[in-house]
Amino acid sequence: MISIEEKKQCSGCTACANICSQNAISMVPDDMGFLYPLVIKSLCVNCGLCEKVCQFHPGYLRYDNFDTPIVFSGRLKKTDELARSQSGGAFFAIADHLIKNGGVVYGAAFKETWCVTHQRAADKKQLETLRMTKYVQSDVRGVYSLVKDDLKKGLIVLFSGTACQVAGLKSYIPVKYHDNLFCIDIICHGVPSPKIWQDYIEYIEDRYKSRIIKACFRDKRFGWHGARESYLLEDGREVYMRTNNYLYFNGYTLRDSCSSCVFTNTMRVGDITVGDLWGLPKDSLYEKDAKGVSLILVNSEKGNKLYEKIKHTLYVKKVNVNHFLQPQLQYPSEINPKRDFFLADYRNKGFEYVAHKYGNLGWRYRLKKLIYSIINIIRL
Repeated sequence: MISIEEKKQCSGCTACANICSQNAISMVPDDMGFLYPLVIKSLCVNCGLCEKVCQFHPGYLRYDNFDTPIVFSGRLKKTDELARSQSGGAFFAIADHLIKNGGVVYGAAFKETWCVTHQRAADKKQLETLRMTKYVQSDVRGVYSLVKDDLKKGLIVLFSGTACQVAGLKSYIPVKYHDNLFCIDIICHGVPSPKIWQDYIEYIEDRYKSRIIKACFRDKRFGWHGARESYLLEDGREVYMRTNNYLYFNGYTLRDSCSSCVFTNTMRVGDITVGDLWGLPKDSLYEKDAKGVSLILVNSEKGNKLYEKIKHTLYVKKVNVNHFLQPQLQYPSEINPKRDFFLADYRNKGFEYVAHKYGNLGWRYRLKKLIYSIINIIRL
């Protein structure tokens, strides 16, 4: 029987709930919206499968993946497709190839309520919903079983997700079906709270008195490095906001397990790993035009064969991974030391209070910016 003594021991991948033939495990959200397994002891037969399938530990299975990845930079050749991609478009190149050849793709997408779930795409129109980064943990409840059903039918399946989601899926899927299963794991900064994201959506809609019909976490129109969110409202207005670091990057709302993530290294679990290629020289073409470029880690023979089939759609160059070792390929994300204060304020005083106190929606943020500006002027 699986037992989570500390929240940092569970990534919420759902593999344990999927493997249970007795339906004794359900994934239940905490007050931050993060999912954790709840065991109904009266239904449990102590088969041990839930513990065996769990891969959130240092000895996670890598099957036949390379110890050292083959690493490339990559950018889509089609400029219109590149513009609709968050980075260099490596994920789209791979997913588009699979769909054109009769496969299906699973990845993170928004629902009408703007919560993020993993969804299935079988054509290019559906694939569009899986594009662009979502800085929220995706709900994968029930998805592993759907992937298994597609594999049983003989379909080729591409699954894209965080490394913990990929590891959980590969452990859940019987090895006899792995030949037709291709996995992309993303370079992950840690997964923020789904509940706070929902509160944020409600805040924006209430503030502007209009429903959001399109959301983008990092709008590329402001440049590849641009930390700008954009929201298209039902009344036609478009709202631009500086990316809320307290939601994404400052560690206030990260899942506890992100601080002890075992996958933040180059020993990857996916067949291919993709992310932004940070660290280019400032005078390089890709850095100057700010249209984005992908870091591509090929981690298995199966992944290498897939890469060979799609590389003609990209401008690619082999690179040394040591030159582009971003933090998330070296060590886990850090939980903000003030996180307990943040959560206490959130639970007791609500979203808008923490948005103003810790984020960029209030006078504290503007005051900080003014102080930094004055300091920079004095230094000059």
